[in-house]
Amino acid sequence: DEVAGGGGVQAQPEDKPSDAATNQDSKKVEPQKPVYATHEEAKQAFKELLRETDVPSTHSWDQAMKLIVNDHRYSALKKLNEKKQVFNMYKTQKAKEEKEEQRKQAKRNRERLKQLMEEHEEIHSETRWRRVCSILDENEVWKAVTAEERKDVFEDVKFTLAQKEKEQERQSRERNRKALAKVFKSMTAITYCTTWEEAQELVTENKHFKRDDELQVMDKEDMLIVFEDHIRQLEKEEEDSRSRERERERRKYRKNREAFQTFLDELHSRGELTSLSLWKELYCSINEDTRYNAMLGQPGSTPLDLFKFFVEDLRSLLQEEKKIVKEILKEHNFNVDLNVKFETFQALVSRDPRSSALDKGNVRLAYESLLEKAAARERERAKAEERRQRKKESEFKSLFKNASPSLQPSSTWEEVRARFAEEPLFESIPEEAERVRIFKEFIKSIKSKSSDSGTSKKEKDKEKDRDREREKDRDREREKDGKEREREKKDRDREREKDGKEREREKKDRDRER
Repeated sequence: DEVAGGGGVQAQPEDKPSDAATNQDSKKVEPQKPVYATHEEAKQAFKELLRETDVPSTHSWDQAMKLIVNDHRYSALKKLNEKKQVFNMYKTQKAKEEKEEQRKQAKRNRERLKQLMEEHEEIHSETRWRRVCSILDENEVWKAVTAEERKDVFEDVKFTLAQKEKEQERQSRERNRKALAKVFKSMTAITYCTTWEEAQELVTENKHFKRDDELQVMDKEDMLIVFEDHIRQLEKEEEDSRSRERERERRKYRKNREAFQTFLDELHSRGELTSLSLWKELYCSINEDTRYNAMLGQPGSTPLDLFKFFVEDLRSLLQEEKKIVKEILKEHNFNVDLNVKFETFQALVSRDPRSSALDKGNVRLAYESLLEKAAARERERAKAEERRQRKKESEFKSLFKNASPSLQPSSTWEEVRARFAEEPLFESIPEEAERVRIFKEFIKSIKSKSSDSGTSKKEKDKEKDRDREREKDRDREREKDGKEREREKKDRDREREKDGKEREREKKDRDRER
């Protein structure tokens, strides 16, 4: 016979029940035995008999047979060795199932013990093992777990309780912080200037703080952290409020500047303000307007600055408007000379529709520019005429210089005229008076040379020294004038640069506002 698994029973050759079982069977009426189609069905029926009877894995064949012999399925297998073989297989499987059940039960016992420890009010993460043993020594759950497993469960529970207590502490701190922050927020007496010492005195008198037992024992460091957060929030709110106030003021100042700019536009449209206007000339009119008074005392550009910018903008249009004026004059075939009055010039320009967009000051500057060009042309013409006259005089004098015999200081005009009247160069000077003047100057030069010839060399040297000194004085004066002009030019450049920066700043302010 085969032996199934450890602890199996050896099969017997006899297929006979014991005497006791035989006697017991003889007293009962045997039911009709079922018929199994196959040998496997018979084996399965015998297995079900053992399973339903719940024969323990520790029973021997004799012990098991006493439990199952009265069941008709006992005879499903005819041979005893087949019955014992199936029984040994059942014992092996049953032993595995009982072992698994014991493992599950031990696990359930450990879980129950773990739950007991976690929920026990006297056990926490700092409780010692000896104290736990004394607390749970008489508890049935405690006894159901082995000593070694109890210690392992306790170590796991300690870690779990520590995490749980840590989380509870965190939640408690978080709850206290929120509650205290709410208390601080409700206290109007605490401002962004309040110190921690002052806040402690105020909060201890607060009714909400007094009624909250957890806040009473709140950690001081946590209270300080909540206070600092609250103060930072108050400071941020204060800074936001100041920023809004500054923004309102900037908007107000900007509107004041725009209103004053509109006022300047009105003055320009009425012809009172032009590119040639001066602040002192218009101050009386400007001073009476409320838009001027509204700007007084505010930071940034002053009314005078805006006035200068406005005038500078008008002047920047001069070149373009001069082109328009020249086009108007060209269309009317009108030339500006030294005899043209401004009134005549202005009347001509104003008749053209394009003049409505021109600045009166720029029209005046255009007139002065054209008049200056006319004066320059006149000066150039006069210089050319003077050069021609000097050439004629020089040619006329050449008659006297080249005369042979030479003229003497005592020579008279009548003598000279009769001598040179027939010469072609004599007629180069048509006026008689001019001829006499040139003659007299020539005679004077002759006399001067005669007197110079008798002057000592020492006096001539002194005269040369005086001439050189006068020339140096003139050079120094010219250098001084040049430096002065250069300094004035630098001052004007700095002023224009300053005005440009101010206009740029104003433009940026307007852009930001838009």
